Amino acid sequence: MRLFPTQSVAVPLAQPPALAVAKLQAATQHAGIGQFFKDRITGSVTGERIVLRRRRFWWRNDAAPVFDGRISEDGRNIVGVFRLPVFARVFWAGWLLLLLVLFLPTEVTGIVHDGLTSHHLEMISILAFMLAFGFVFPWLGWFFGRSDMKKITDLLQDAARRAGA
Repeated sequence: MRLFPTQSVAVPLAQPPALAVAKLQAATQHAGIGQFFKDRITGSVTGERIVLRRRRFWWRNDAAPVFDGRISEDGRNIVGVFRLPVFARVFWAGWLLLLLVLFLPTEVTGIVHDGLTSHHLEMISILAFMLAFGFVFPWLGWFFGRSDMKKITDLLQDAARRAGA
């Protein structure tokens, strides 16, 4: 089992890469106050790198997958990977670091000093549940972000199609 989920994507281009990049740039540019209230794809699109993420008005999934890709070297495909955003990975690492480096040693020291009491058993069970949540969190974000991946993949496929096709 991987620590963080990922999914590779390759979308064949049916038009020149510059036109696909232009279509993606146009699709991710949102002007006006009316765009604030819409479910939309945002991101950064350049000739070297494509980063896309879905934004919703009413709720937010900070652990939803983000597309990170580029136009392939031969200019025939948009290739990339869906992965967790940096925020989710940093949060996860900080969560586990606090549990394993700060709270667990403190509790073990208390057990050595006081012996195994009901209070220590309670704290160990709380730490176990917090540790389990730390492992489940990235996968929950991935599970609830599957529709984001579909919407972003559809946008990539639309940008890769020839105009009028």
